[in-house]
Amino acid sequence: MPTKYQRQDFRDHVAEEHPYLRVSRAPAPPVAQKLRSPRFLFLASLSAIIVVLLLGNAITKMAEYHGQPEIDGKGVIVSKRLEKAGTPSESYVLYVDILRAEGPAIRREILADKASFERFSEGQEVPLVYQMSRSGEDARILTLFMPVPPDEAEPEGMLKKDDG
Repeated sequence: MPTKYQRQDFRDHVAEEHPYLRVSRAPAPPVAQKLRSPRFLFLASLSAIIVVLLLGNAITKMAEYHGQPEIDGKGVIVSKRLEKAGTPSESYVLYVDILRAEGPAIRREILADKASFERFSEGQEVPLVYQMSRSGEDARILTLFMPVPPDEAEPEGMLKKDDG
């Protein structure tokens, strides 16, 4: 009866053919064995999939507005809200309706500092710069301009005369 060919172990082959290389014939260390366990491979794969999905979502959101033109427009302060008052994490929130020439207004919230929050009033019309999403159904506010009292406003295009 013919004998079955037994393939030589790769580690033995390297040790015989290349004696100058240090080849360990001992089993892998416990850390390496744990890294090869099915449980670890499953968790590593699951973590990689979650990271890819989160990055994909973030990139999609960034691409939604990338390259879209900035539009100078008007908005209306719909409401003001102080959230978590009296705590270190209190926040001042302004709700703004972006008024568009075509289509309904889009409501967005903006976080403001205390001084800015106090200068705005509900129902006040404010100039702003916004971007529409590629789908045309959503918008984000890039700049909301502070209201200037009439006595502090300077006429546009006027140069001050030198007193001299």
